[in-house]
Amino acid sequence: MVNAGIKPTTTYSYLVEEADGANILGYSKKDCCNFIQQLMKSKVEAGDAQSVVNEFNHRQARGIAPQTIIIDQARGMEISIREVMSGTRHRLCQWHISQNALSHLGSLKNDKGFCKLFNKCMSECDSVTEFEQIWEMMLTTYNVEEHEWLNNLYNIRKMWSTTFNNDVFSA
Repeated sequence: MVNAGIKPTTTYSYLVEEADGANILGYSKKDCCNFIQQLMKSKVEAGDAQSVVNEFNHRQARGIAPQTIIIDQARGMEISIREVMSGTRHRLCQWHISQNALSHLGSLKNDKGFCKLFNKCMSECDSVTEFEQIWEMMLTTYNVEEHEWLNNLYNIRKMWSTTFNNDVFSA
């Protein structure tokens, strides 16, 4: 069923129906999803970017392309995604950005006020205008207008801030 493009939850529902109940089936929906996830992971060897590209090509050939894909800032993956899935929006993982911030922000990483403003820019602003105001307030309040990492991050803000991606659902 996985190879046919059927979602794990649909697969589980089908199996429950065939078994005449979840209690008879002997495993949970979570078990089913975990098994399918492991199966998909086994198709991609650790660190093998070509396997990922091959899987993307395979899915695209079947007409399956995600609206959004979220990864870390790996340049090779960015290039592959743009090449293979030109219609897919490429986003950056906020968790990875937060982890990178720890090594780039020095003592600011422990400042609750700075972190509150930074996190608001990451995922809590309701509009682009609000984002721009909060970002500017953060820079001026903490005197980091010339901070190289923050300036680079700002330049790619459309790739990581949810404010710029409200038009597409991402889970």
